[in-house]
Amino acid sequence: MNEIINKEQVNNLIDVLILSGGGQSQYGKLNDVIKTYTTENSLIRNTLLIWLDSMGIISVDNQNNYYFNKPVWIKSSIKDHFILYGALTKNEIEELESNNQINKYEYNKIVYKNFEIELPDTYYTLNSDVFQNFKYDVINTAVFSGIENMEGLSIIETNLFNGNLEKINISNYNSDDSNDGFKIVLDKELTTLYIYPYDDVKLFNWRTRNYIKCDLINELKIDENEEGLKLIKITKLYGDKHKEHFTILLEKASNEGWKFLFFDKKNIDERWARYLYIDKLRYYDIEKDFRGMDANAKGWVGQNAMQAFLAKSEFITLPPTSNNFIKIPSILLKQLVQYDSRQGLLAFPVSMPLPKEIMRYLFTCSGVVPQIFKNKFTRNPDYNIKRLFSGVLSPKGTYVPYPNQNYFMEEDFYLFSSVPTELAKKIFEKLNLDITEDVFKRTFLKKIIL
Repeated sequence: MNEIINKEQVNNLIDVLILSGGGQSQYGKLNDVIKTYTTENSLIRNTLLIWLDSMGIISVDNQNNYYFNKPVWIKSSIKDHFILYGALTKNEIEELESNNQINKYEYNKIVYKNFEIELPDTYYTLNSDVFQNFKYDVINTAVFSGIENMEGLSIIETNLFNGNLEKINISNYNSDDSNDGFKIVLDKELTTLYIYPYDDVKLFNWRTRNYIKCDLINELKIDENEEGLKLIKITKLYGDKHKEHFTILLEKASNEGWKFLFFDKKNIDERWARYLYIDKLRYYDIEKDFRGMDANAKGWVGQNAMQAFLAKSEFITLPPTSNNFIKIPSILLKQLVQYDSRQGLLAFPVSMPLPKEIMRYLFTCSGVVPQIFKNKFTRNPDYNIKRLFSGVLSPKGTYVPYPNQNYFMEEDFYLFSSVPTELAKKIFEKLNLDITEDVFKRTFLKKIIL
């Protein structure tokens, strides 16, 4: 049975917290309040927080304090269209709805997996005369014009702290035994992070686009002449309840050791880490399907991959006896974000939400949260967006019959509307993605909507 968080619950939550001080409290406490409306499912709570943030209702500062944004009229990308951006009390909602020159979008809703979240209504007007009836400020310049000053992926990477991952020997607290651990220096002040064997370490999986629990020691055991790239998240428990999360990008060149980039949450939205990882990614990670198996044990998959390799496939760059043997062509990397210039629709995977500043820019284009396109698995996909998961492993169309469909991903996409071409170009630029003719004039979005 699906879990539903209804609009009345969300509005009550916002009303109570605004009237009790408007925020400036630890974000974790807000998370605890949300738990009263939901299950212990962190995906549901995080999804709600992402969308309250994307809609400009709440913000989170560098110390993880949340606060509610004061309502303000903002010009959207639609002519003579102003949306009310920010958090509203129930009394303010009643006042707005009593004015016949103010309209609203009532169907801001996120339906995903086994839950449904009804988000607050968005109020808008096409008549600026109503502004004098309210005490809200007015911004006549579209908020997304600020994207020019926003740091992009390439600039962010140069500001990250980096160094060499150091393997160390750690004594077990409960015995005389010792285990392998790791040491990372996090900043110029030489703050040290020790990764213990019992710490919760999760690896970002390219195929499923989420974090899965892993054994870091085993993950880093690859041959010296091989290359590797891992995005990991470490959760450390301090005391009974206090947790801290550390996001690290690990990278290994041929015949070198593992190096790292540390994403300090005070300086960077963690979602940037995913895009930096994929920007660097050159090999499709299917090594888990074959690790520890010899060529004969890999069956038809290995044999067909070997044929593609011998045929000098641009997809297969290493024999299937090694790890990381499937290369992702650059054209497929560029399909993370799609733009339909004729309809002003911009799409990106639900599992790869864009950094929060960009999400806000997209929301303020129309004041409407996106639709979700349910992109189901097909054997012979009609759209290029599915080509990465189609099983084609050579330019001549050599197919590899994977053991089952679980290898393929059913990728759901967010669809934002009324996105101007100029903004779309800037978003692609910030994400190090090329808005080429192939992507720019995408037509599959039109087929989907109709």
